[in-house]
Amino acid sequence: MMCQKIRRWAALLLISCMGFSAAMPMEVLAATKPINSVSVKVSSKLEAGGKLPDIEIGGSASDRGVSVSASGSRYTVSAAEWLDKADKEITAGDEPRMKVTLTPDDVSEYYFLASYKSSNVKISGGSFVSARRDGDDLVVTLRVNGVKGHYDSPKDAYWNEKTLGEARWEKPEVSGVARKMDR
Repeated sequence: MMCQKIRRWAALLLISCMGFSAAMPMEVLAATKPINSVSVKVSSKLEAGGKLPDIEIGGSASDRGVSVSASGSRYTVSAAEWLDKADKEITAGDEPRMKVTLTPDDVSEYYFLASYKSSNVKISGGSFVSARRDGDDLVVTLRVNGVKGHYDSPKDAYWNEKTLGEARWEKPEVSGVARKMDR
């Protein structure tokens, strides 16, 4: 008998709480303005023979360094990291891959789309690889423009006798590192 009274009181209390919470207005905050395109600027002073340096966010690259910044006014660069091995020696022509994380300045107003094409992502100082949304952020993968450096003169250059106008040569060296055969 006592158990039934407790159940009735608990049910009555639950129903009254549900009615009270349903009557209260609830405010839902959601971003309403999409960021349809993004711009990233990469400043690179990489040179052959060194290692990949830490990436600076904002500003311009220091000697043999790399910096990355956002060119848009609704988002900023919150993180940047190399996807290639940092201990690998850089050679002329290398295009190291970088992952850049962009964060909206005001997540209650602006949001990134689920994915972006190369036509929606402008990369200055590099080339677009991919972009995907990660929570509120956008993660852009890019390749930094080719590293400057000099190749040694080719060794044993000759014309290919089977294909008219085709030249061949042995592997040149770059900063003491052998490179693939070029044609």
